[in-house]
Amino acid sequence: NENATYTITQDATTKVVTVDIPNNQTTVQTVGGGASTYAGLPDGVDNLGTIVYVDGAITSLGGTVQKDTEVTISTENDIVISDHLKYTKYNENGNPGDPDYVAPHVPTDKNDPDYGKNLLGLVAWGGNVRIGTSAPDNVDVHAVTMARNGYFQVDNYNSAAVGPRGTATLLGGAITQFYGAFGLFNGQTGAQVSGYGRNFVYDSRTLLGKSPPYFPSMRAFIAFTNDIMDKKVFQQGGF
Repeated sequence: NENATYTITQDATTKVVTVDIPNNQTTVQTVGGGASTYAGLPDGVDNLGTIVYVDGAITSLGGTVQKDTEVTISTENDIVISDHLKYTKYNENGNPGDPDYVAPHVPTDKNDPDYGKNLLGLVAWGGNVRIGTSAPDNVDVHAVTMARNGYFQVDNYNSAAVGPRGTATLLGGAITQFYGAFGLFNGQTGAQVSGYGRNFVYDSRTLLGKSPPYFPSMRAFIAFTNDIMDKKVFQQGGF
């Protein structure tokens, strides 16, 4: 029914939060227990969007972002992606490497049948954003990811036992403190040895000022200089 549904498991407790946009109500159900329905949607005072905050780590994350939903998932520690994270509405044709491949994107034209407002942010304040070993081959991650003090990386990226896993396609962006590894390939043959190959696609909507709700941003840009020696200068042919 085009509802946004969040299934959250902690220890032995599982709760299902259903956001019914057409009827402007939200239901919280405890699996094996009761349910409560509230008037309104969890999208902030100014309808900015939804934030899911975890005071700890997220050990298994996957799913589909409903076409009318903008959400940020934030945690103090690691976020482990265990399945595809995909937008309901987006466009992609072919496979990476094909001559006629069209990279994934969300059209900005409201008349386009693939238009959607779906947008996801992942923020790991003190940890890393990781693609786990249980994630599928040729995994899709549609999100703007941020690891403020860490990296965006694949678990066991260098494990021959795990082996090659195809391509990891990111539609969004990666903001990290350190550059994370995704896989290894044979330097002589070019063959993939382990992990994923990268297919990172910039979400052009962010160029238009869009960002996931409550996503960290810089409100001002400050530049300073001491003298001419700290200015970077390039001139073709030397000085």
